[in-house]
Amino acid sequence: MALRMASKRNLPLMPPLPRPVYQNREGPRFDPHQAVIIAGVVQPLASQTESAVYGERAKRMLLLLTDADAPLAEGMGLCVDTRPEDGCDYRVAAPPEKWRTHQRAVLERL
Repeated sequence: MALRMASKRNLPLMPPLPRPVYQNREGPRFDPHQAVIIAGVVQPLASQTESAVYGERAKRMLLLLTDADAPLAEGMGLCVDTRPEDGCDYRVAAPPEKWRTHQRAVLERL
């Protein structure tokens, strides 16, 4: 099943930067210089299975569906509601699932 072109958005995807040895409880940081633009569909995470797995955290999570060839990995940052200059507002929360026609990833709000 192909993704609908009308529902796709361009989303900047960034690899994570290494964590500093001494950090002041800051969130993860991402490298804007290695950002890749992917086209994908972002939906609320509404599945019963995910709600059971993530519990209360499911309210802060989204589902990403993309047919882009860019490799997705757990921990990568994604700018859904912000610009890349402002930093990522979501990160890939679990290892993405690769299907024949698309990739599926669960995103968590930072």
